[in-house]
Amino acid sequence: MANMIGHKGEVTSEKMGFTALLVSMGHQASGALELFNYPLWLRNLIAHDMENKDRPDHIDLAALEVYRDRERRVVRYNDFHRGLFLIPISKWEDLTDSKRRLKYFVKCMMMIWRNLVFWWG
Repeated sequence: MANMIGHKGEVTSEKMGFTALLVSMGHQASGALELFNYPLWLRNLIAHDMENKDRPDHIDLAALEVYRDRERRVVRYNDFHRGLFLIPISKWEDLTDSKRRLKYFVKCMMMIWRNLVFWWG
């Protein structure tokens, strides 16, 4: 899938053909609200300039989407819970009973936070 990004993506899509690309998109569900749904290869994208040269900074698309959602006034997790008359969480452990998933989730959130702090200065 990473070969579908940037200049490589243009070359690959020309080889595959437009019809084949549309058919493959129609067979795969997207946007499922479940844990680990975000593809890891989209967390480390290499941006290209107008001459198709790699830019030095990589892009974490998941972190960028969180940032853009805040700009569009998408409510935060606890505000969403309150709107549904659910009890808001007060600690990370409230999200899952699985220690392994909790450890991974906290690691991901810290990575997103570091990226956002870097962008905002």
